[in-house]
Amino acid sequence: MATIAELKTGLKFEARLHGHQLVFHSTWGVFSPKAIDEGTQLLADRLDLPATATILDLGCGYGPLGLVAAKLAPQGTAHLVDKDFIAVELAAKNAQANGLTNVKAYLSNGFSQVPADTKFDAVISNVPAKIGTELLQIFLYDTVTTSSQAVKSQLSSSPASKTT
Repeated sequence: MATIAELKTGLKFEARLHGHQLVFHSTWGVFSPKAIDEGTQLLADRLDLPATATILDLGCGYGPLGLVAAKLAPQGTAHLVDKDFIAVELAAKNAQANGLTNVKAYLSNGFSQVPADTKFDAVISNVPAKIGTELLQIFLYDTVTTSSQAVKSQLSSSPASKTT
């Protein structure tokens, strides 16, 4: 069994996401602290972003989705936001550890601290299961109004929108 001193020591692990080997610093109390969970792995491996994309990772945790997005959009900017200051600190530390300079990690409860004039090409999130329907409604509304051009573009180019 680990000692308290060992438990207080930060965790560190590596993972391959979307073909990129990344290092992650983590700690107890954040979601999936010792490894990338299956849902995040699935989302990360399916991201498709232009190199110049502006991305919002909503509820970033220690940053796995946002860091992959930053790797895929090296000429863009990845905004990583979370309401937990430990998660934001870890996300910033992980961006630095992986040499990513196109990442902005900051505290925000949903979109509350996201600059109103920022338009996103993509909003990504591994939404927590216990978020509640009210907060999910707020996040979805804010996502659509903040990223309306990207959403309209995706909808108009989706196979379901094409008629034969």
